[in-house]
Amino acid sequence: MTTPSRLLTNTACLGLLAGAAIACPFHLDVGEAQPGLIASLSDADILAVLAERERGWSDEAFLTEHVQLTFADEFYKAGEAYFSPDSDWIIFQAVATPSEGEAPSEHYDMYVARINRDSTGAVTGLGDSILLSEPGSANTCGWFHPTEPGVVLFGSTIVPPAGDERPGYSREGSRYTWAFPTEMEIVTRTVKEIVEAEVRDPARRAALLSRPDLHQGVPLFDRDGYDAEGSWSPDGRSILYTAVDAETGDGDLWVYHVETGEKLPIVTEPGYDGGPFFSADGKYITYRSDRRDDNLLQLFVAELDFDSRGLPVGIKAEHALTDNGDVNWCPFWHPSGRYLVYATSAVGHQNYEVFAIPFNKDQPDGQPDPVRVTHATGFDGLPVFNATGSHMMWTAQRGADEINAGRASSQLWIGRVAASSPFSAGTTRSEPAIRPVPGAAPTPAAAAPPKNNFRFGVKPGNYTDPEPGVVCEYVSRGTAAFYAGMLPGDRMMTWNGEQIQSVGHWSELLGQHKVGDVVKVGVRRDGQMLTLPVELTAN
Repeated sequence: MTTPSRLLTNTACLGLLAGAAIACPFHLDVGEAQPGLIASLSDADILAVLAERERGWSDEAFLTEHVQLTFADEFYKAGEAYFSPDSDWIIFQAVATPSEGEAPSEHYDMYVARINRDSTGAVTGLGDSILLSEPGSANTCGWFHPTEPGVVLFGSTIVPPAGDERPGYSREGSRYTWAFPTEMEIVTRTVKEIVEAEVRDPARRAALLSRPDLHQGVPLFDRDGYDAEGSWSPDGRSILYTAVDAETGDGDLWVYHVETGEKLPIVTEPGYDGGPFFSADGKYITYRSDRRDDNLLQLFVAELDFDSRGLPVGIKAEHALTDNGDVNWCPFWHPSGRYLVYATSAVGHQNYEVFAIPFNKDQPDGQPDPVRVTHATGFDGLPVFNATGSHMMWTAQRGADEINAGRASSQLWIGRVAASSPFSAGTTRSEPAIRPVPGAAPTPAAAAPPKNNFRFGVKPGNYTDPEPGVVCEYVSRGTAAFYAGMLPGDRMMTWNGEQIQSVGHWSELLGQHKVGDVVKVGVRRDGQMLTLPVELTAN
């Protein structure tokens, strides 16, 4: 059976080369730059590093409008962030940048922040960061409640963890640590600022602000051993999490039923199993595993088994997505359920990158090859989508924030999804958004469009496709299509009952309407037809 110290002996070296703020459960504390690091690599790895530096971001065709969200002047390192259901907030872990002459904290704190946007809805950065965790505590893996605004969960020791009780790997002379603190519990917290900003109903607001976890994280349950890496099911009735046995160090996947407090193991293979997430429909889960006991991680998807109450109690079938010699981890579902994104060492152990891998529930054991999503020097990982799939957020070492002898710090980045699928994206270049210079005059906001105009909000992806209909390559946030529930990859087939022949035909139909009209759009999604009423509201 693999113990924590055995599990990541090799991965520690991989992470050290990447130099990233990796979390859940990889906690890589970035330290002094290692002298002679490049010299220690093989010739092939040196060439790969130089090739990546030369390439830049020119091949990131799946993403556009790159924006850096966190910066080294506030955070020494930041990583592993997740969206709120409405995509207006994120929860993330970070280490605050210390005052001059002081050392950074050994542990991550947990924060939330609002996503700022301009008048067109494009992401411009983050609002003020709100600290949720207790001083000195170790924290990881935050998540938003799917239906209760402002309610979050995360793993926390609540108090400073006892260093002599932490199992894990720590190489002598290195600040790399990968730990499973036995004090770590899953806690909930109600964020007052989010409730006050988002909840208009007085009774509901009062109920949320009277919760016992308003001012401090409250454990869901107490157990001896590490409990973290949690996420709510889409209906909020269950929590999927990783529990590590305090004696053996073996990590398994468990499910917690909120209504009854019942806890059940659902994946108990020998070795570490962790980082689980529900699919958007709540029927599948994805996770990583070291069950081969080879210091590498592989990705899995499993179909859940439910009881008569509709609660998950086990898995029906498990399917391996990867089976190779790479470190593959942090898988995350696209909301369509048709593919996942993850971080891997497939490019080389000197440079983790984000890849996408298809998943077909009808043929779960015969998946096509994965494709690369990010192309930049330094670590790229921990990718996540928002609920509509319009944006991907991840942790990266790119940009101008340099620490430790000129090495880019690990910070949060976000990009707009520019294609309906990562497996058919072309090649375009996307430049990063430039952070305003402090004290400089802000860029004037774009003039508001006339109120008698509307913006449907779909970017067609099939101008030359002879098949009838219009493929939604991208759905813009805050537009008529967005609020109607259209998703990237949908194909609009009918318009008020009339067959859509082509993109040009659809443009003609669209031009016949005015603000206030409600159009019934027939959409083909995953082989099924849906009818979505779309109100053409003013832009």
